[in-house]
Amino acid sequence: MKTSNLTPKAKKRWDKIPVGVQTKILENVWCTNCMHGIRIEVESGKMIADGDLLLEGRCNECGAKVVRLIEPEDGLENQI
Repeated sequence: MKTSNLTPKAKKRWDKIPVGVQTKILENVWCTNCMHGIRIEVESGKMIADGDLLLEGRCNECGAKVVRLIEPEDGLENQI
């Protein structure tokens, strides 16, 4: 994923997540058009309310808009 598309605060948050977990996050996004989990092609990322990281992009299969919300204390940073 190109982190140049993330705001500085979003990049800082994303960089705290281990690479293996980042991969899991990117590969587990629901596409309402395909009706199954897909890989997101991230176009942008920003921090929103309560410290949530919002990744916005496209489905890698059909091109529909998709988003992935990463909550601040969802435990993902602690997984190995």
